[in-house]
Amino acid sequence: MTKADLVEKVTATIARTAGPMISKKDCAIRKRKTRMARNPRTGDPVEVAARPVPVFKPSKELRAMVAEATERVPQA
Repeated sequence: MTKADLVEKVTATIARTAGPMISKKDCAIRKRKTRMARNPRTGDPVEVAARPVPVFKPSKELRAMVAEATERVPQA
């Protein structure tokens, strides 16, 4: 099973299941700090500005489905 197959399988399983996998109480916005990065083309340092990012805590059902799907993937 390739990574694409795994993503497709998880997406299909999530679409089939009843009920939300992420509740509103498990979603939040966090502020990511300003950091230094490198331009991959030139190698010059670039400052990446602080910004808000979404974070979520997956439900037990979603974690179980992902764990089950990844158990079947052969390790390289």
